[in-house]
Parts: sequence; structure tokens; C-alpha cells
Amino acid sequence: MKKIFLFFGLVVNLAFASSVPQWAKSGICNEKDCAVGEASKKEGEASALARALKSLRLSLGTSVQANYEERVNSEGESKASAQTKIYASMQNIGYKVIDRFIDDKKIYIKIQYEPTKKILPNEEIGEFSIISNFEKLCKSRDLDGYYCVSLGKKYENGENDLAKNDTIALKYYEQGCKMGTLEGCVYAGNLLQQQNMQGVLKGEKSSQKAKQFFSKACEGGLGLGCERLASMESEPTLRRDLYKKGCLLDDALSCAILGEIYEFGLAHLSKNPITAEVAYEDSKGIDKNGDGAVILASKIKDKSRRIREYKKLCEAHNARACALLGQEENNITYLEKSSALNSPRGLYFLALKQEARSTKSELLKKSCLLGEAKDFTKGCVELGNLYAPSKESLEYYSIACGSLFYAQEACEKLYEISPKACNNEVVCEQIANARRTTTQVAQENDYDTYAHATKSKSRHTPNDETALSSLSPRFSLFLTAGFGAADAIKLENIKGYDEIQSSGANFVFTLRFGSEMRLLHKKFTPYIAPYIGISSTDIFDISNFSGVSSTRSKTLSMTAINGGSQAGIKLGGLRVYGLIDYGYRLFSEGTQDIAVPIRSALGIGGGIAYRFKVWVISVEYLQATYTYNGGEIKSNNRRNNYWSKNLELNLNSSTHKTKSSIFLVNLGIAF
Repeated sequence: MKKIFLFFGLVVNLAFASSVPQWAKSGICNEKDCAVGEASKKEGEASALARALKSLRLSLGTSVQANYEERVNSEGESKASAQTKIYASMQNIGYKVIDRFIDDKKIYIKIQYEPTKKILPNEEIGEFSIISNFEKLCKSRDLDGYYCVSLGKKYENGENDLAKNDTIALKYYEQGCKMGTLEGCVYAGNLLQQQNMQGVLKGEKSSQKAKQFFSKACEGGLGLGCERLASMESEPTLRRDLYKKGCLLDDALSCAILGEIYEFGLAHLSKNPITAEVAYEDSKGIDKNGDGAVILASKIKDKSRRIREYKKLCEAHNARACALLGQEENNITYLEKSSALNSPRGLYFLALKQEARSTKSELLKKSCLLGEAKDFTKGCVELGNLYAPSKESLEYYSIACGSLFYAQEACEKLYEISPKACNNEVVCEQIANARRTTTQVAQENDYDTYAHATKSKSRHTPNDETALSSLSPRFSLFLTAGFGAADAIKLENIKGYDEIQSSGANFVFTLRFGSEMRLLHKKFTPYIAPYIGISSTDIFDISNFSGVSSTRSKTLSMTAINGGSQAGIKLGGLRVYGLIDYGYRLFSEGTQDIAVPIRSALGIGGGIAYRFKVWVISVEYLQATYTYNGGEIKSNNRRNNYWSKNLELNLNSSTHKTKSSIFLVNLGIAF
């Protein structure tokens, strides 16, 4: 009987299993752009739908955008018109449910992408309308934190009767980011940047954390993350490469900015209008209302056509289009709309129309701040003009000159203040050549009067009008004389040496001639300075050696020819460097024809130097290793109550080594 029941149960189970659709069992559907989601009955259909939407979103691609074309169906029903980024949320993805299956434990749902589906922006399924359910879905690891990001948006914008709270929003963004929703990383970085700008958060720590969020999004494959990371990068080639990556990951703004880099020959690239055009077209293909479309529209020669394109793009809320339209039509309404959309161009054009200095200044400051991170620095130049002459003007000129999309005018003004104040290597070199300046000393000097006024980083990027192929190195020559002391040199393998060894310091003299080379003409740069020279080092006292004249030196010295190099960092006039120096004995006999036991010396150490105009002063420490021959100091006849001595070296034996510390002070000139 028991076997009969077991058999009957097996038959029932098989019969039931056969009724489960294949798509529900496998989680795979054969229709185009289709996805399957499942959830327990306790979780509800909305959770199954959310999981299906997650799968659909991933299958369509992280950066795909759903285009909803405005149209009217046969019933006269208006379809939604919007361009909305796909999220795993029912309210901003077009889909239709094509099948459902419910068994005693689970709910299965199959959906298909449908871009023409009508969207009801304010309608939500009951489970999603309650914040607590969002929080429950946020905790589900199966959903990769999508609803954490949704919660963050609600707290940031104050939706669903929530009070705006950036701190809580940031917490949910960060949680969503950690769980795998890359948009959460970008939103977290954006929020940190906004708080930094508004003074809520300040300092390198919050900026670094924002960069970490953007970096995670970029590395995870979200093009927008690469664009945001590029906006924080100061090094031109790294910034260029991030825009390239963002463009490859279908970020429209990255493609547009990359096109400008190629068009103007920036970031160490030659001008390439063909590649630029391709990048603009790519940008427009990703977002037909994006900046790539605006740049292409700006190249239309027919004014009426150009204006029509600007208007269409401005109506789609493109900030750059509104700015260019407002400027070309002299229409302040468009400029105000552009400014409200945080366009650096719109803010700049609007500022130029202001009479009140304070209003103009505020608009220009915002334009400068936003434009530096993108592709527009005229706001910084105008701020410099507004505050000139002052320390503030220097700061704004430096931002505009040192930026990736720098302004030639700013570099010209900095060069007029001082050649050293000009903080863009290639452009400053071009200015110098154009003016045929003969005062290279001025380019080497610190502009101490102005240095403390400027806090912006030197970015050393090429002009948006001139191609850059390479950076030319900088050279300067120097001649220095050094004086110092060395610890007593212990020649323990010379028998009898301990009888004449002095406990005091030995005198050291050096004379060096060399060349300093560096690749970048800016305040902070690495350099190398090879040199040759001659040196003299006292070894020991020879007062009691036979044949020593009382009218000549009574110290045995080694004269050597030296070669070595400094390698370090130049910070204005200050140099901090490491040093290696090798000296080889010039003469086998030294003072009063006494044999010199030391054959060579190798010194390794470091130093600090400072240059003021043509003058150089430095302090150095070296640990020297001497190679010497063994031998014996013999006593001969008694003279003046002392035994006179004589040094005999054993030149056939192996050499020995000893160490000594050397301190030097060098004085000289650079030219």
C-alpha cells in the first residue's frame, strides 16, 4: 500500500511539473528583448516584476537609453514622449507583460521591452508606493541595490512626503553602489561634490571619496562614471583617456568632449577634425539631444537652420543649446534657462549682461567652477579681469591657463605679470618664442610675489588652437664649490695606522660643473643633474713622517676626479634630491711625495638646494665607501723626541674598504 501511495504521489508531481511552462522552469524566454522574474508569494508579484526588469535592463545594456517617440494611437490616446535612462523600476522603462504563472509557492512573470508603452509618471503599484517596501527591497541582494538608489533619490529630492535629507540619501546611494548598482556610485559622488561646492563638506578627503565612487562606476562599465571621474582629473592625458573610455561605454557627453579634444588638438594630440566629427556623431547617436548634437548644429552655416536646431535642442532642455541660442538671439530668457540648467556658457553670457558687479561676480564664479571641470574657462578669465590687479585675479587666470580647455588670453596675462607665473608649459613657450624674449633667467626664477596668491594646480596642457606633439626639455648649467668635513677615515688594514689616526674631522673640498635637465617648465617637476668635478680629501697627519718640510702642508690628501648625478624634485627655487658620486684617485703620491693609500671613493646620500636668480646654495650628506691598499707605517730614526715615520703600501695584495660620513656646503651659480 505504501508503494502505491508513493507511486501515485510521483505521478501527481510529474503531472503538475509538466504543467509548469518551460520559460518559468528555465528562466529563459525566446522572444526578443524578453526577461523572466520570479518571487515567492509572500514577496508578491511586484518583486517578481522588479527582478524581471533587472534582467531586462542588464540584457539591454547598462547605458542604453529608451527612446519614447511621441505619437497618438488609433483610440486618440497620447503616448509618452521622454528619453529616460533604463532603471529596474516600473516607472521609467517601457515594457509589457506577456505571460504569468503562479504555483503554490512562487509567482513567475515574463515581460518584453516595449518603448512605445504609455508611461504614467505618477502611478505606482501599491507595494512600491510605501517607503518601507522600498527599504525591504533595498535589502534584497538579488536586486543588486536598485531600490537603495531609488530610496536615495527620494530622500535627495524630498519625494513621497519625505523631508529632503542628503545624509540619508548618500547612505542609500553608497549602499546601492556597494551592492552593484553603478548609478548609485555616480549619485553618491555627485552629492559629495555638491556638498563640497556648497561648503557643507570641504577638503581633499571628500573629493577623494567622490573620485572613488566615480572610479568604481567607470570600472564597472558605466560611461557616466568615466565622464564624472574625468571632470576631477587634472592630468590631461589621463582625463583624455577617461573620456575615451566613457565614449566607448556609450556616454554621450564623453563623446562630445572627446570630439572637442581632437578638434582643437588638446591633451598631447594633434588636431584631427575627421576623428572629432566621428566623436560628435557618436555622441548624437547615443543622445540625439545631447552636446554632440549641439556642437554639430553650431557648425551649420545657414543661420536660420542653426537657430531652428538650437531651439529644438533647448526645448529638450540641453543647457549648451539654450546658451548658444540666447547669445545668438540676444535673448535673456534662454540664457536664464541655460543658467538654471548649470551651463557654464549660459552663466558666462548672462554675467556679461549684468550691471551690478556683485551679480556678475557670482555668475562668473559659478561659470568658472563648472566650466573648469568640462570644456569652458572664459568665466575664469572674465573673473580675473574683474578683480585685476589683485591676488584673486592671479588665481582665476591660473585656473583658466592651466585647464585642459584653457584660455590663451589667461596665459598671456600671466606671462605679462611674470614668465614664471604662466602655468602652461607649451603655451608659455609659444608666447616666449613669439615675443622673442631674451631673459631666460626670468623664466627660471620664482615669482615669490605671486606664488602664494595662486592655489590652483598647474595642468600644463596644450592650446585649443594649437596642436601639441611633444614637450621640450629644459636645461640649465651650474658651477659649484663645496666645503665640508668627513669623519676620521679608519684605514685598519694599514699596520701602525692607529698610532697616527686623528679623532677629529677631515677637511673636504669639491668643485663641480654640470647640467640640470627637466621636462616640464612648472613649479613642481622632477629633474636630473649629472656633473663632473674634482675633489680633495684629507686622510691623515704626516707631521712625523720622514722628509716632511715644515713649510708645506702636513696633511696627506687624496685628489680625485669625480663624476655623479643629482636626481630629485624641483619646487620653485627649492630642490630636494638624492645624490651618487664616484671619485677616482688622480695621483698615486700625495703631499710631500707620500703614497696615497686610497684608490677610489663612492658616496651615496642626498641634499637640499635653493636657487635665487643665478645663485645656488646647497647642503649635502653622503655616506662614502673608500677602497684602499693595505700596508704598514714604519718608524725610522728618532727626530724631535718622536720616531719619524714612513708609509709602505702593499700594492700586490687585495684592496680593503672603509666608510666615512661627509657633510658639505656648496655655493655656486646657475645659468
